[in-house]
Amino acid sequence: MKKLAFFAFLTVIAFAGCDLAADLTIDDIQGTWNFGSRSIKGDDADNVTLFVTKIDDTTLAVDFWWTVPDADAEAGYLKYEHTSNGTFSGNLFSADSYDSYGTGYGGTTTHGAIEVTFSLDGDQLSAVFSGDGPLNGIELGGGEL
Repeated sequence: MKKLAFFAFLTVIAFAGCDLAADLTIDDIQGTWNFGSRSIKGDDADNVTLFVTKIDDTTLAVDFWWTVPDADAEAGYLKYEHTSNGTFSGNLFSADSYDSYGTGYGGTTTHGAIEVTFSLDGDQLSAVFSGDGPLNGIELGGGEL
């Protein structure tokens, strides 16, 4: 029993200084965040960028885009872009809908609700997308201004 109590005490001490779901402000995350080259839903992508613009103290405009890698026949051509305006509170962006553009969609497509959970580790941004449409399940990490 003493060992269990000691382990519980150590666990509390270890996490006492950690804020696992820190609140952020719009000012913390606004800007042009570059995530470099990576795989998005199994496809290679270059110039992965998340552009966050403050509209007011609780409203953001979020643009997320990437281009086709150099090895592709359409190198550098804008392949996908997603835009939305929504509310921001704590570390969560929420919007009722978002628009997608690009060669992969064959024009403009409007999707349902989207949420983006933001976090900062030092000066690197992470974003996790959940909701309707093609952004659901995308996780980005290591974004730099």
